[in-house]
Amino acid sequence: MAKKKKSPKSKYHNVKREYKGLKFDSLAELGRYLQLLTLEKAGLIRLIRTQAKFDLWADDYFSNNATKVAFYRADFVYEMKDGDGWVEVVEDVKGQKSGPAWAMFRIKAKIFAANYGHEIVVIDGNQTRKSVPKNLL
Repeated sequence: MAKKKKSPKSKYHNVKREYKGLKFDSLAELGRYLQLLTLEKAGLIRLIRTQAKFDLWADDYFSNNATKVAFYRADFVYEMKDGDGWVEVVEDVKGQKSGPAWAMFRIKAKIFAANYGHEIVVIDGNQTRKSVPKNLL
């Protein structure tokens, strides 16, 4: 009898999840998505996107041109009511705020803010994980 191959464990021990055809990197990410759906139903936010990609640019001091240096993939992007209008919000769910992945995120977040004029909202994954109903675990 052939042995069943085990899927490789994630570096941060997160388990990928799927909900209504959307894939999430962790239970915390899924929890945040469910929270955002509730806010959307209440009319407080709209146009939720997952895994949105943003190019990151740096100015070349000598040639006065911008060069694409990396990209950043946001967990969530949506519009939130702000007075009479709407403002774009970019979110990233983080369970651990240490190590090389956190350091890389901080660098990309600074470049993102310089490029796009607003900061990335960091959501504590330890809190959003608790909002996932037991039937989805």
